[in-house]
Amino acid sequence: MRVRLEDLRFGPNPPAGMNPLVLMAMAYRLRSTTEDLDPIEVTADGDGWRIHDGRHRAVAALIAGRSDVLARVCSR
Repeated sequence: MRVRLEDLRFGPNPPAGMNPLVLMAMAYRLRSTTEDLDPIEVTADGDGWRIHDGRHRAVAALIAGRSDVLARVCSR
């Protein structure tokens, strides 16, 4: 399924944070093609979706100017 980026909720930051080189490489790939990256994993959170796996992919899609991202609902 596809989830709008504005409906995503991020959990607490992991201790390692985000790797800017990975983030920019993903954003470049999303800008230069029309294909999607692997789906992020989400669970329902009120009127939105909480990200459990795929923070880099979600932020890269935002940087690339995409309005939504491919997602898979997981059970947590």
